Amino acid sequence: MSHIKCREADGVLRHRGGRVRRAVVLTVAIGLLLTSGAALALRADRGVYDGQLQLAMFLPPRSAGSNPLAVNSSQAVLFASVVERRISGVRPPPRLTSQSISLAEQGIRTGSQLRMYNGGGQWANDFSRPYLRIDAVGENEREVRAQLDLMADRVRRTADQLQRQQGVRARDRVIIASLPNRPQVGYEGTRSGSAAAVAALLGTALTWAAAAAVARRGRRTSS
Repeated sequence: MSHIKCREADGVLRHRGGRVRRAVVLTVAIGLLLTSGAALALRADRGVYDGQLQLAMFLPPRSAGSNPLAVNSSQAVLFASVVERRISGVRPPPRLTSQSISLAEQGIRTGSQLRMYNGGGQWANDFSRPYLRIDAVGENEREVRAQLDLMADRVRRTADQLQRQQGVRARDRVIIASLPNRPQVGYEGTRSGSAAAVAALLGTALTWAAAAAVARRGRRTSS
């Protein structure tokens, strides 16, 4: 009778041991599969194109005093801010440590943004120039240039509409000049190779840690 009980106990232990091994193998397989997927996704991540264009607003030399919306530099700045708010809405843009940070550097992959030129930094504003800055980001250069041109056209049409509503004659209206004349568009690459390598190392480490935890739990249960 005792031999039968021993054989039964051995069978139970072998069954539990096999179940633990299967759980460990399954944990490793799932972990490595997820790790491979994450690494491949990061490896395939491509960079984006981003561009900037600045629009300067100033009065024709002979029209000083003839345009009530921009009779001096301070009012020209105010007029530029009105145009920006009319297009972008009243929600303030995010505070940045540097005004030179592009949309791509903020993690945005497609879209455009219009904002007042700000000579200040993260903690202080300096809206002392009647300039509007356009930022655009997209998957190719043509898309970015199209977004910049579209936003610049909206600025010009909005400014013209505001002045027509005030009865400003065409020859006295604010002149809007592009700085530079051609938008600057460049490619922002990503460190996809480094990110994929880090993801692979981290995923592998987590997988083995999870497998070890499953094995320890199985041994405690068996004992």
